[in-house]
Amino acid sequence: MSTLGQKIRELRMRLGLTQSDLAAGLITPSMVSQIEHDKANSSYKVLEAIATKLEVSIEYFLSVHQPKEEETILSKLLRLYASFETCLPRHLLQDKSFLLSVFMWRQKKEVATCKVSVSEEVSREVKPRARRKPVVRNRMDLMVEKEKERLFVNPEPQLTDPKLGRRRSNKFREFVKYIYGFACAVCGSALRDHSGNPEVESAHFYPKSMHGSDDVRNGICLCRNHHWAFDAGLFSISNNYEIMIGKDLPPEPAYDVIRKWAGKRIRLPKELIFRPHRLFMEAHRTWIGLQP
Repeated sequence: MSTLGQKIRELRMRLGLTQSDLAAGLITPSMVSQIEHDKANSSYKVLEAIATKLEVSIEYFLSVHQPKEEETILSKLLRLYASFETCLPRHLLQDKSFLLSVFMWRQKKEVATCKVSVSEEVSREVKPRARRKPVVRNRMDLMVEKEKERLFVNPEPQLTDPKLGRRRSNKFREFVKYIYGFACAVCGSALRDHSGNPEVESAHFYPKSMHGSDDVRNGICLCRNHHWAFDAGLFSISNNYEIMIGKDLPPEPAYDVIRKWAGKRIRLPKELIFRPHRLFMEAHRTWIGLQP
């Protein structure tokens, strides 16, 4: 099925005409090239003049061999002519420019009506609700949830963990510091280095050297000074979370940094389920020989 441009090109070449010959007195040669490649549309008058030069009638270009889009336009023109045939004088019916201008006006009106109807439909559409952004949870928050579930299912603590033995757990170390807010439970120190790493450390009530469990309730967050003193048995924690000074604490003033906290309540995790369990606190006091 030949297009309008293909038909013009075939006829021009059959007659031995160049694009300049066909364009002479009508349009530019480049415009002829665009029409032949179906990249531009010509007006009715230009198309009629081209048909005269190519020795064919205008109906040849508007024949039924046109593409579907052109067939639709032709059928619309015929319907328009039929509707005007009974109400317009003959001279207007023979005026092709008049008929074409009326046709173009009706086409624009249809397009405008279509745009209005589409916009009305769009305005009536119910806009879908915007999806809520998923809450991004960090690794430690997920660890807290998992640990809660584990403790709810199995709340009874085990003093030792033979499977783990003396092996240190990075999870225990990070988790204990996190639930204590990276601050010492005794003095509240929350120092950090220039890289943002906390100075505090995670300590076991029942020591790891004796296969102490990595249960979070067997842990406490302490600064380095108090961690050393805690492991050395210079102080412990009562069941009421109060600091108890060990009997072996030297009397020198240098140890006042420990002695001054006697009887003070330690800082605790906000979650009750993560607070030190009495089993581990009693085990620590027994281990250092200190009883309430």
